[in-house]
Amino acid sequence: QQDAKVCQVSSRTEGASDKQSACSLADLSVGEEAEVLHVAGEASLRRSLLESGIVSGTRVHVADMSSPEGAVEIMVRGNRVALPKMDAACVMVKRIADNSSTAL
Repeated sequence: QQDAKVCQVSSRTEGASDKQSACSLADLSVGEEAEVLHVAGEASLRRSLLESGIVSGTRVHVADMSSPEGAVEIMVRGNRVALPKMDAACVMVKRIADNSSTAL
């Protein structure tokens, strides 16, 4: 069943600013960067993501989301990794603010 793979994690953390809030990797847009907070899901999925370098504390950059399969393509540790959107939803991240748009 496909429903068994759905992650049981909240996609937003209440009370945090929008730029610094926790969300899933699937919630990010192309060009955004984030830090991995937690990897949820079944053991086999977690193991696969960990083997791809998607571990807590790692920075990721969303490179593309335009594939016909609905995959989220990210750059992680110098490698391009494509994840099904359902799997990307199991990776909780914290957005990293874009320093170029920060006003003083």
